Amino acid sequence: MQITTATQFKYKDIGTLCDEPNCLTCSFFIAREWGQAATILPYPTFELAAQAVKDGQIETCLVAGAYPRLNALIFDEALVIRETFLRRIPPLVLVGAYDTIPDDLRVLYHHPATTPLLPETGLSFQPTELVSSNSVACKLLLDSPDDSLAITNQLCSDHYGLHIFKVLRPGTLMPWVVFGRAESYTPAPLDEYPAIIQKQEDCCEEDTFLAAVQR
Repeated sequence: MQITTATQFKYKDIGTLCDEPNCLTCSFFIAREWGQAATILPYPTFELAAQAVKDGQIETCLVAGAYPRLNALIFDEALVIRETFLRRIPPLVLVGAYDTIPDDLRVLYHHPATTPLLPETGLSFQPTELVSSNSVACKLLLDSPDDSLAITNQLCSDHYGLHIFKVLRPGTLMPWVVFGRAESYTPAPLDEYPAIIQKQEDCCEEDTFLAAVQR
C-alpha cells in the first residue's frame, strides 16, 4: 500500500476515541474518512486525547458533537477550536447475539451519546448500562448473550457478527470539533501526568495498538 507523505495533510496528527485495537468507533472512522491528518492516534477517552493536545504530545484531537461532555472541552482555557465540519456517521443499530430478543432481557448496553435513541428501540424495559464506546457495548453483549442487547454502530455489528433488530439511525449527519492547544497555555511537565500516561498504555490489547495509524 502506498503511504502518502505528511506534507499533503492539514495536520501532522490527530487523536480521537478508540478503545480497542480494531478501531471500530465512529470517531476513528470519521478521522480516517475526513483525511486531514497524516497520523491518527487512538485514545480510550476523548478527555485523554484532549490532555495529549494540552501536553503537546499531539497537535489536535477530534471530538463528536454528540459527546455529552463536549462543553467541558469547549470551555477548557487550554484548548482552542481549530475547525468544525460535518460528516455522516455509520448507521446506529439495536443488536443482539441471536435472531430473537431474549425472553429474560436483563440489560441494554450503550454509549452515552446514544441515550436519546432509547425510546426508539421499542423495548418496554428500563435497565441500561452506559459504556465507553460502541465496541465495548458489543463485547459486553457477547459476554452475556442470553440476556442482553446493545446499541452500537454498524461497523461494530458487522465485525462481531451480531444480529440487527432495528436501524435506529441510518447515518446521522454529525458535527465534529477539532481541538488544538491554546497558544497562551503552557503545559505542565509530563512527569506530573503518570496516571494519564498509564491509562493510555493500559488500554492496549495488542502491542501495536498505540502505534500511529498511518494513512
